[in-house]
Amino acid sequence: TLFPLAALILLATTIRFNHTHPSSHSHWARLLILPILTLTTYFRLGIDVPALTSFRADAALLALDRLLLGETPAVTLARWHHPILSEVFSTCYLLFYLALLAYHIVWVRSGLRAATPFFAGIYSLYGIGFLGYILFPSVGPWLLPQLHLPTHPPGGPVTTLNHWIVRSGSNGVDVFPSLHCAVTLFMVGYDALQQRRSRFFLALPPAIGLVISTLYLGYHYAVDVLAGFALAALTLVSIARSTARQTTPSNPTQPRS
Repeated sequence: TLFPLAALILLATTIRFNHTHPSSHSHWARLLILPILTLTTYFRLGIDVPALTSFRADAALLALDRLLLGETPAVTLARWHHPILSEVFSTCYLLFYLALLAYHIVWVRSGLRAATPFFAGIYSLYGIGFLGYILFPSVGPWLLPQLHLPTHPPGGPVTTLNHWIVRSGSNGVDVFPSLHCAVTLFMVGYDALQQRRSRFFLALPPAIGLVISTLYLGYHYAVDVLAGFALAALTLVSIARSTARQTTPSNPTQPRS
């Protein structure tokens, strides 16, 4: 309980300071504290969730996949494993980390007006996603022995690097929902909302590849990806409506006839 309490106090203090001493610096502090707390919380969940419960939701998620599709896509796509495909999809999966950093830099450099909705949306996604990790902790299809999936698909150096990063960096409960998909779709969708069409069309193909990679590499169930899609869509709609309300001038009161 001490870590989340300390994180909440730090966040609340930063928000309060921004309200009492409004400036661009206090507003940036309020935004930039979010990635620091989010990254720290992600790794803490790998310690705290196993300490809270031994429950794992993999059986339920697998059953949902089989109910919807007959079999979880990780098993179906395992028949198509090929070194070239593994390299392509591992590259798409790894691009997430570079894209996450790049999008933060781009929107920070775009100024507070554009950066604030981006930070609000992406860290709302992370907050909801972390709640999913707590309530439905799972390891993913690739680590279920009954599925007999290869934890390391045939591939080259990129596949090996990706496998090492996932093995080393995962907190062990980060499956439902798929934040890889949710955050990626939000970042690409936010480009569309901000009329950044050239970057939207440039980022769309690797974003689609990343979504497929989560299933091909066996890291996620189909329901994880669907939940990620739903979260991203709801967040983008919320951001779009909020932005529209802020930019639309209020209509003057019409006198009664």
